[in-house]
This record gives sequence, C-alpha cells and structure tokens, in this order.
Amino acid sequence: AKASETERDADKDVAKVRSESFSKEADARYDVAIAKADADYKVAIERCDALPSESRGSCKDAADASRDATKSRAEQERENAKASAESMKP
Repeated sequence: AKASETERDADKDVAKVRSESFSKEADARYDVAIAKADADYKVAIERCDALPSESRGSCKDAADASRDATKSRAEQERENAKASAESMKP
C-alpha cells in the first residue's frame, strides 16, 4: 500500500510539473506571437508611409486590423493552452 501511495504522489508531482511547463510554454509562444505581430506592423506601416497620401489612411487601418486580429488570436490560443494546463493538474 505504501508503494502505491508513493507512486500516486509521484504521478501527481509529474502532472503538476507537466502543467506548469505547458503553461510556461503557452506564455512563451504568446510572447513570440506578440513580438512578431508588432514587427510585422512596423513593416506594414513603413510600406503605408511610402504610398501616396490618399492611400495611407486605409493602408494603416488595414495594418491596425491585422495586428489586432493577430494579437487577439494569440491571446485566445494562450487562454486555451492555459485551460489545458489547468486540466492536467492533479
């Protein structure tokens, strides 16, 4: 009985570490996605600035929308991953 109790405790420890690791990985993927969205946005804005003035506004609106959608998607993916990590906990 003592061995099976030790095994259960070990399984719980492994599950906890796995959950924490999965959660940290979700944060790291989110950070990378946000950094990429910001970098892509800067490039898009530079391209917009090179356009004739009458086209800049709509170009920048499109760049804003793209960045916002990407960030929103990254937030949703992080939330889903964190929920999965939470469900791994013993």
